[in-house]
Amino acid sequence: MITERSFDRSIKRIISGVTYNTETATEVAGVVGEALFKTRYGSYFIAYENSERECDRGLSPISREEARTWLKTHYRRELPPWTSNAERRITLRMPSTLGIQIDALAKSNDQSTNAWIIRCLERCVRAQGTN
Repeated sequence: MITERSFDRSIKRIISGVTYNTETATEVAGVVGEALFKTRYGSYFIAYENSERECDRGLSPISREEARTWLKTHYRRELPPWTSNAERRITLRMPSTLGIQIDALAKSNDQSTNAWIIRCLERCVRAQGTN
């Protein structure tokens, strides 16, 4: 089972024209001080932090094969099947009062509504034990 989201700090970098952002990417797995992420367009990267200082945080883009190796090294398992698709859109209908509450919670966590909902869904999937 993939662990609960382990990388709570926001890091965003644009490298060679590609945006890598821990807030909008999906955390595949994490260990102390670093985590493997997948962007919604299918790119992988490692985010790391060595201490509380801003200058000791960063990220490194990696290939799918390097992501597979990282996961095998740290978890002795393959990339989950859900990491193969770049992105999927759905339409969600909800009562407006719930939408207002979600917007407020996302804002209080300094997240977009979409990022907040994605994190909630990831926690729910992990709680069910689904990879």
